[in-house]
Amino acid sequence: MIHKFECEVIQTSVVQVEIDDESMDEKFMAEFRASFYPFTTLKEHAEHIAQMAARDLFGWDGFAEGYGHINGSKVEPFININARVTSEDVEVETLTTAS
Repeated sequence: MIHKFECEVIQTSVVQVEIDDESMDEKFMAEFRASFYPFTTLKEHAEHIAQMAARDLFGWDGFAEGYGHINGSKVEPFININARVTSEDVEVETLTTAS
């Protein structure tokens, strides 16, 4: 028998993001906007990188889509960005159960 559960997961994470503004020059920003999101500020990039870090979306090798390898990686392509989850709290609640 298959049991179905609908659960609500609430996650709160604090992420420290460091961005080298020399790595994210206007050329990088224009190329990023052309392929991904219309970000124009480092703050927008920091928020995007933070949510990616909180959801553990970096590859095993530190690859972040749109940015290349981050967190000290020297694998090409790389950009000088560091993102680290400094605290995390997760709550899970079962909303419905159906058998």
